[in-house]
Amino acid sequence: MSFIWNKHLFRQEITGVVTSVSIEGLPSGVYVWKVIKDGSEAESGKWVKE
Repeated sequence: MSFIWNKHLFRQEITGVVTSVSIEGLPSGVYVWKVIKDGSEAESGKWVKE
């Protein structure tokens, strides 16, 4: 059984070609991310924190 909770965890402005995001305080799990550019979704994906 799987659950996906639609909970906004944080928002961070992208300031360059590479922008790091701290995941130190997040529990293990599957996370969905997206990049919004000019009001539209530019990229999205999932990553797993073990």
